[in-house]
Amino acid sequence: MKLSLTQMPELKEAILSLSEKEKDKILTRLINKDQMLIKQLHFKLLENEEDLIDRTKELRLQIIEAVTLLTEQVDKISTDRKYEILNQSCRQLNGMVNEHASITKDKVSEFELRLLILDLFFKQFSNLYQPYSTTKIIAKHLDYLATKIKAVLIIYDKLHPDLQHDYKNNLLEVLEEATYTVVLYFLKVRNIDVKPYFD
Repeated sequence: MKLSLTQMPELKEAILSLSEKEKDKILTRLINKDQMLIKQLHFKLLENEEDLIDRTKELRLQIIEAVTLLTEQVDKISTDRKYEILNQSCRQLNGMVNEHASITKDKVSEFELRLLILDLFFKQFSNLYQPYSTTKIIAKHLDYLATKIKAVLIIYDKLHPDLQHDYKNNLLEVLEEATYTVVLYFLKVRNIDVKPYFD
């Protein structure tokens, strides 16, 4: 059972009654146990807009480099293994974006980076997204791409209209790439309708 201070009002009151020095000591000890919280506080308290731009540029370069290396690797392995590697890599790259989003809380850069991953995968591996038959491994990766498209659309829908206008062509390019592949089937299975975005 997970404990919470809301369930233990006496403990909460006792903690709040501690001296500032004692509370600071407890707070520092707790923060040191949470690596993500340390990263979030560092960004919030010590970084600015320029740092956000630098973070986004650095992650963008890492993504491009990773996909470039992946392209060389995929050419040398068997078909099913290709999709397994693609899925693992796509998840890993999106995991990096997850961390970036958790630290910065910035939806615009999150949108840009997630869209970049989709764009690179559809461009670099387009021939692999039109298989004549779909095995479980292939379906797993194609379905994952569909979920990432949905994630991008959710962020896009929440952006300011001016930003939506700025990014619309980039979004449509990726959606068009997806509709020419078997990923379209998985979008339909998940009831993800991309047609309204082309209006």
